[in-house]
Amino acid sequence: MWWTESPGGVEFGGSGFAATLRDYGRFGQFVLENGMAAGRQVVPPGWFPNAGEPKPVGGQLVPYGYMWWSEPNRAFRAFGIFGQSIYVNPREHVVIVVWGAQQKPTGSAVVSDDAFFAGVLQALH
Repeated sequence: MWWTESPGGVEFGGSGFAATLRDYGRFGQFVLENGMAAGRQVVPPGWFPNAGEPKPVGGQLVPYGYMWWSEPNRAFRAFGIFGQSIYVNPREHVVIVVWGAQQKPTGSAVVSDDAFFAGVLQALH
C-alpha cells in the first residue's frame, strides 16, 4: 500500500508505506546487493553506497543522504517514524529489520536500536 495526497494524484512521500516484515527484509537485501534483482542491475551501480554516505549541507557533513542515514562502519539505515528501520551493513553483509510500534516518534523505544544492531553483529562473529 502507498498513500497519495489525492485520488490518482501526487504521492505523499513522508509516510504511509505499508509492508510486511519479510518485504522490509527483502528490500534491505536488494539494497545490500547494490540494486540487483534477478541478476539485473536495476539501480545504477554505486547508488546505494553513495546514498548512505554523509552529505555536505551548509558547510557541514550531515549523516544523511538520499533518504538513508549514515551509521558507523559504512553501514546505513532507513527509519520509519514509530520505530521501523532497515539497517544495511555491506561490510558485514548483514541486513537487520526492526518492525517497531513505538508510542511516540522519538524517545519511547524500549531497546536501543544501536545496541540491538551491535549485539546482533557481535553474535554473528
